Amino acid sequence: MSRKTFISVGECMAELQLAHDGLYSLGFGGDTLNTAWYVKALTRSLDVNVEYLTAVGSDQLSQNLMTFLKDHEIGTRFVKEIAARNVGLYLISLTGTERSFTYWRSASAAKMLANDEGGLRTALSQADAIYFSGVTLAILEPRHRRTFLGVLHEMKSLGITVVFDSNARRRLWPSDQAMKAAMLAGYKVATLAMPTFDDDIGERHSDQLLVGRSKPRIHWTVVVGLALITMLLGWVLFTMLANWWQVTQDDWHYGRPRTSQVDMVVGHNDSPTNPSHFVALNLHSHIEVFEFPGGDPSKAKVYVGPTLIGPGQDLAVVTLSFK
Repeated sequence: MSRKTFISVGECMAELQLAHDGLYSLGFGGDTLNTAWYVKALTRSLDVNVEYLTAVGSDQLSQNLMTFLKDHEIGTRFVKEIAARNVGLYLISLTGTERSFTYWRSASAAKMLANDEGGLRTALSQADAIYFSGVTLAILEPRHRRTFLGVLHEMKSLGITVVFDSNARRRLWPSDQAMKAAMLAGYKVATLAMPTFDDDIGERHSDQLLVGRSKPRIHWTVVVGLALITMLLGWVLFTMLANWWQVTQDDWHYGRPRTSQVDMVVGHNDSPTNPSHFVALNLHSHIEVFEFPGGDPSKAKVYVGPTLIGPGQDLAVVTLSFK
């Protein structure tokens, strides 16, 4: 089996978080980096090649990031260096149990990850699966975003799995309309979509929904399917009710075990004034008929009938007819 390649595309940022005594710890984070890290950890035994596609600067933080990626066995073949840029930075502040974030990313090199269409196409064509997020789309200039989405469309047509994690962040977008358009475009190029409900339709920094309030349209086949299911359930319930009512009526008329009686002149020491009495009994699915010739119990006869086979046959009604 050939080795599979997973490429995560996006921005990794340096992370500052208060540690103790007013000092801050330095780390690296970001949605697409975190995904690459977890994919590598979860697939280590499967020998999956996990690569990160981004851009870094030539500053010390960028070098530290490259070391971090290599230490965690995340590939850096598709990480390009842009000298005039650097790695973005964010600060985590804690108020009680609530975290807030402050960002410095205006000169982030990752914003240029899609400025070379040819290089981007060459890199992504080596993947079996490509992962990107709404943040990936948000940091790109509109023309680079169109380039990136166009290349992803090509990769999807080649059979490469394209995974989109919406992860909408309103503050990264100039307007709700721009964000909604980009989110929808991301979904369209994806093979597998991972929407975040709260992000996609929740209200954040705006009275407008992030992805819109359009009423979903129901396909006619869904309506037909629901109608058929309703009819089937109705038929099943009606059948069950009808069966219950029939058993109840039989209980009233024939009792348990099922018993029927009739008087008939059959020529066994009987007459119209003293007919023979017959009793038909269904005893645990075994049919028995008792005859009292001329109505005389001392001369009773027992006729053993057939055994009824099947579920519920012990409740079958047995009646007699004479020819």
